[in-house]
Amino acid sequence: MTELDEKRIATLHPALQLRARDHYHRCHAVGINFRFTQCYRSLAEQAVLFAKGRNPVGQIVSPREVVTMAPAGRSWHNFGLAYD
Repeated sequence: MTELDEKRIATLHPALQLRARDHYHRCHAVGINFRFTQCYRSLAEQAVLFAKGRNPVGQIVSPREVVTMAPAGRSWHNFGLAYD
């Protein structure tokens, strides 16, 4: 596991950190390699992602650009309870 993976895992809720590490090691044990790209996201970061592909009132105008369906405060990432 890289230092960056560890840094990202450290932003997760303590109860999820152990599971994320276990998930990582189980995958690597069977030849599946991955990186943690996103763990905790601030409300501001989530708002930026939610705005992609949407107009100022939140309506989808460019479906191919949409990154997430969860606005700020409605993503598990905002609480340190999800990782990608």
